[in-house]
Amino acid sequence: MEEETEFVISEELEEMYRPSKFIQIMLYAIVILLSALLIYQLTVEGYLEAQVAILIFLYIATLLFPIIIKFRSLIISVIRFGFFGATFLSTVYFVLITFPMATLSDVALLIIFLEVLFIELLHHISPRFRARRGKRIFILDGILTAIFFGATFIFLSFLGIIVGGVLSLLLSIVFFYAILPERPL
Repeated sequence: MEEETEFVISEELEEMYRPSKFIQIMLYAIVILLSALLIYQLTVEGYLEAQVAILIFLYIATLLFPIIIKFRSLIISVIRFGFFGATFLSTVYFVLITFPMATLSDVALLIIFLEVLFIELLHHISPRFRARRGKRIFILDGILTAIFFGATFIFLSFLGIIVGGVLSLLLSIVFFYAILPERPL
């Protein structure tokens, strides 16, 4: 609890050194507009397909939003999670229609990729997920690690049960530690 209080206090101290809300919103709008124009130009000239252009735009919008927009409100949180959901679902859709899943190993690799992407994108858009620890977080981390272990084991099964199992276990331990919130108990 003390660490979370320190986290909130440090956020409040940083606020006085940030630009005003209006400036943050205008800066974000300018960056997004310039990005959209650049992506549009690349699409018109034939360098990008429409699906890839949309995906790139969503990633730019999602990744830059928490970097530029620093003030907190319910609307900002809803926008962040909206960007997160749109980007993640678009990525899943794009990967599924672009890359055929011929074997179980392909599906396992896709699950590993999407799970890591999902968690890292979530940590990026919401710093609170990196800072909170509790029973629910440990249970969620355990479930995600079990899924990661299963997918890794399936993907590495060509190495044999023992070697694939040991490597999957080691990678799963690293994965669990990597997604664990940063604040100490």
